[in-house]
Amino acid sequence: MTAQEIITSSIRLIGQLIRGRTPSATESQEALWILNNMLSLWSTQRLFIYHIDRSTYTLTANTSTYTIGDGGTFDSGGPVRIERATVILTDTTDEREEELDFLSFSDWATVRIKARTAQRPREYYNDRQHPLSTLHFYPVPTVAHDIGIYSWQVLSQIPELATAFIFPDGYADAVRFNLALRLAPEWGLVPRPDVQEFAREALALVKSANTVTDVLGVDPALLQDRLGDGRRLLDIN
Repeated sequence: MTAQEIITSSIRLIGQLIRGRTPSATESQEALWILNNMLSLWSTQRLFIYHIDRSTYTLTANTSTYTIGDGGTFDSGGPVRIERATVILTDTTDEREEELDFLSFSDWATVRIKARTAQRPREYYNDRQHPLSTLHFYPVPTVAHDIGIYSWQVLSQIPELATAFIFPDGYADAVRFNLALRLAPEWGLVPRPDVQEFAREALALVKSANTVTDVLGVDPALLQDRLGDGRRLLDIN
């Protein structure tokens, strides 16, 4: 499905276009702008993120800052929102990842000696600039470790009306119907109730599919409670 086909369908859903006709070039370009704004807004919300990607990059010894994004030091192909970052440690028998602690702006501002060095970094700060973010690793690593970056995979911006758009499962209707809701005010229209309902349902299904369920731990002390005769109150195999 191309961007033009998505836009044509959405305009038809609000009754502004009869079947077999296409919107004008101006209407299509304006709708493309609105579509990309909607996708950009969705990319800021975790429940619209359909995949967490893991990419690895190699640090340079005694270098603490790296840009990340399209054309950056870590060339990720686009703006990145990082879910977590790790340092990959290798010894003679094993390779393991250890998560780096994330530093907020205020945390990073309180680091007085930012040039402090160590064999491996233990924390990182992401300045979240656009289109290239800068990652600061602390302490400055003296060894060229590999870094794991777990980042959100978002719906891409659509550069041209003829661009083919490949949706993850469940997203096509969410995009079409919700774009219709956003386009309707451009013509002073109110979408039909069934279009509004389909838009809500499709959006809810996408969010439900992307919901991450936390696994609750059990305090070990609760598993050790015993009756007077030494038997456990709760026995889990």
